[in-house]
Amino acid sequence: MTATHTQPSPAFDVRRLHASDDGYIAALRAVLSTPEVDGVSDPVTPFLNSMAQGSSTLNLVFAAVENERVITACAAVSSPGHSALVMLPHETPVEATTAVLSRQLEAAWTDGVRLMEILAIPGNDQQARIFSRSGYHRLTALVYMRVRLSAVTPQPERSDL
Repeated sequence: MTATHTQPSPAFDVRRLHASDDGYIAALRAVLSTPEVDGVSDPVTPFLNSMAQGSSTLNLVFAAVENERVITACAAVSSPGHSALVMLPHETPVEATTAVLSRQLEAAWTDGVRLMEILAIPGNDQQARIFSRSGYHRLTALVYMRVRLSAVTPQPERSDL
């Protein structure tokens, strides 16, 4: 007699969502979830309006859906030059996030995107493991200089540029 160990299938589905799909707005709400952004309690509409004004596209929206409810999501803003910036909620279930990011990365490659960027929270080891399991590799660390705006002297515009 032999025994085999099988992984239980997850209780969620990973779906690619388009603007006309049920769950699209819920997925964006999950991705953009913040208590309040500049006095706006629901940042989805201003975000979509901003996207409509620029040259970037929001065509890589994926969600983990359980019982027709979005449990986590990620979205990528694609830009000219075959690159995209991934956005995801700060707090999210590990297994579902890994699955969603993996599927998004596969779809991005198929769509012609060659550089997917995620800005990680420094020191968040769980997030780093999720990214690694999803197929991402650490490329670099960004270091920002901090300076008071009052200390910056405005420079006149140059007409020779």
